[in-house]
Amino acid sequence: MYLNKVSASTGALWFRRGITLFFKSPLVFLALNLAYLLITMATALIPVVHVFASFLILPFFSVLFMTASRAACSGQPVSLHLLGAIFQSNGRRAPLYPLAMLGLCNFAVNVLVLITSALLDGGKLMQIALLGQSPEMALSDGALSARVSAALLFVMASYMPLTILFWFAPALSIWHRTPAPKALFFSWMAFWRNWSAFIVLLILWTGTTALILLTLTVASGHGTAHPALLGRVVLYFLISGSDVLVFAVYELCGEF
Repeated sequence: MYLNKVSASTGALWFRRGITLFFKSPLVFLALNLAYLLITMATALIPVVHVFASFLILPFFSVLFMTASRAACSGQPVSLHLLGAIFQSNGRRAPLYPLAMLGLCNFAVNVLVLITSALLDGGKLMQIALLGQSPEMALSDGALSARVSAALLFVMASYMPLTILFWFAPALSIWHRTPAPKALFFSWMAFWRNWSAFIVLLILWTGTTALILLTLTVASGHGTAHPALLGRVVLYFLISGSDVLVFAVYELCGEF
């Protein structure tokens, strides 16, 4: 398994490639994202199980996005048959337990982050996230709200390295039969060897997001748009687009 070492400017190439792939089949990517949201919403009424299910199915949907992106890249139509044959490698049915293992690892690591954040707010954020408790009480108390905010900042800061750790792992597990620990290792090493390109990609994506949100804010200020509705629509597009960026990086980062 070989990882290319690319220059910082490759981050801009990843960005352009991801945008191009997204607009080749936008409805497919939006539909996949909607399916994931509907499944997670279906379990939202069950505390803890909701969070567990979200992390467990995430690797499976990650591979779905990667497969749809690969089809769009080669000019193939993305069909249900194509997505149904996703969990196959070299004509054989690929075992699903590596993806399930990645989902369990993702859940465990995120719970560990929440437990660590309890040192800052006494576990209030963890109760809100895992048990579905209302955040209104925590936010109404000024001192408690400050501690919860500090815990939330810690969780958000931890999210980026966790995202990097699990970014390529699902595709490596299902397409190349790579064990979960090894897939996590190579996912991290892909970033480590090309961190400057990833920083450029992050700056471009963050800047684009900020520009779009600023435009929406100005438009809503002039009464030409409904800010809440447009904000949700744009956020939905941005999330779907970010999923396609994963394949753009995977495609150009190395010969996995």
